[in-house]
Amino acid sequence: GLLLSMCLMGVVAESQTITWCTFLLLTFLHLLFNYKACSCLVMRSLNPARYKVLLDAWASEGKVLSPAEVNHREPFVLGRRLPIRLWVSLLSLPSSSLT
Repeated sequence: GLLLSMCLMGVVAESQTITWCTFLLLTFLHLLFNYKACSCLVMRSLNPARYKVLLDAWASEGKVLSPAEVNHREPFVLGRRLPIRLWVSLLSLPSSSLT
């Protein structure tokens, strides 16, 4: 990481536009990979959002979900889960999601 940053310093330092573009790209990647990492966690404890998912499933389906199932249904950002998939062709997306 340190060697790569030293190599990039020469390129990035030449232009303020390149500096900002690099900053925004790396910030976006940082947030994306943190989101993906946190959404992989399977917590065995209950917080209010997980408790609501568990109760809603029990009330509507009549079964108690496993921690992995609750984790998959738990809202993560802004009260819902974001469907982020990496390396997906734009042609495979429904046309309604592109507008």
